[in-house]
Amino acid sequence: MRNLLILVIIIFIFLYSTNVIAQTPEQKLQPLIWAEEQDSIGFNLETALGLEKAYGIKKTRVAKRRLNKIFREVSKSFKTDTVYTRPEARTFFKLLDETLDEAGLWRSDATFLTPGLLEDKFTLDCDNLSLIYVDFGKRLHLPIKPVYSKNHMFVRWVFPDGSYMNWDPLAGMSYSDKSYRDSPLSIEKGIYLKTLSDKEAPGNLFFNIAFDLKEKGDYEYALKYLNKSLEMDSLLIIAYINKATVFDRLGNYRDAIDMYNTIETIDTTDFRIYARRGNLYERSGEYKAALIDYSRALAYNGVFNSVQHRLKIYFSMIKIYKSIGEEEKADSLYQKLTSFHPALTETYIKKLTKLYGKDAFKINE
Repeated sequence: MRNLLILVIIIFIFLYSTNVIAQTPEQKLQPLIWAEEQDSIGFNLETALGLEKAYGIKKTRVAKRRLNKIFREVSKSFKTDTVYTRPEARTFFKLLDETLDEAGLWRSDATFLTPGLLEDKFTLDCDNLSLIYVDFGKRLHLPIKPVYSKNHMFVRWVFPDGSYMNWDPLAGMSYSDKSYRDSPLSIEKGIYLKTLSDKEAPGNLFFNIAFDLKEKGDYEYALKYLNKSLEMDSLLIIAYINKATVFDRLGNYRDAIDMYNTIETIDTTDFRIYARRGNLYERSGEYKAALIDYSRALAYNGVFNSVQHRLKIYFSMIKIYKSIGEEEKADSLYQKLTSFHPALTETYIKKLTKLYGKDAFKINE
């Protein structure tokens, strides 16, 4: 009995330290229910903290008080209902940056807003920081809007003539659209670098809940929130990719492949589509389709197609060519793989040697 009591206390301390209440199936649905009960939801602190509280994250009121204190400091220097120039917009962003820094901001990965605001140093990522900038802007009647780049969010100040100034809260700097290096096609389709509407932007808040559930292995409920995020923003590529990941982890390879097929109809410029779909084809024994996707992934020259990614694809393609008896192609790729620094390739070479033997590949000197 004493040991059981100790275990209960340890579990309680863990849950308290993580600021998350143990969730029942009903609790996991509460954010969706809460959202339905609201007259409107937006990309603002009221919605974000309301969803987090409904999800079971504690001390949202403390987080709100801390942010309101920062808002009061910032608002002293800015009047509402005024048309500002570009230098004045920059001054506002700089002021907010400095005020957050003075409060102890630590820029790092953080799925939710509240836990990051309860630490001695505020731990916030690009999504949470952008949310704060947009919320403060709305309260001061400033035209600040959220914007997506690939795997990133920032904000922009939209001027009356339609021009704008981007501001990256994570870096504390202004960048041009070109600096984000998004593909022209994805920009043209409105996937990236588009000023998000009040309806689209809250999709990010539901995605954060979905991501947390996915990482906990709670795939059934993760899918519910991914669907909600896509209902709000049908171009939220990261939500489609996470749906494919959930199907993959559930062993539903065909559903995962179909999801990547859907992504391809929206954006053909993402390396991950072809690398991950190729892997699914490989595991399903559809080697021809896998080789096509892997080849397309290798042809993509982007920031996410790193040397490590390329080596992993070479390794997979070598195994496929060996399986289907294409020895020359396997040898050719093996030679490419060994041309990289040994520190990067040692693991793959050891695995291939274990699978096929020491002298399984012919190397042209």
